[in-house]
Amino acid sequence: MRIDFDGTAMAPASFLEEVFGGLARDAGENDEAIGRVRARIEVVCNERPVVCTQALRYFDEAKRSK
Repeated sequence: MRIDFDGTAMAPASFLEEVFGGLARDAGENDEAIGRVRARIEVVCNERPVVCTQALRYFDEAKRSK
């Protein structure tokens, strides 16, 4: 899955947490399944690299909180 944030005005933290944290939570309890989901995510943020960092941080935080 490729998510391209280039050309967007902003990506609020609540949106990033819901999307990326939600993906991790919906992937299930199995670390292997969560890893497969994470491996399929490509986030493009050439204009605002911090968005990629935040998005993937929300994914990882949701994964750890399981």
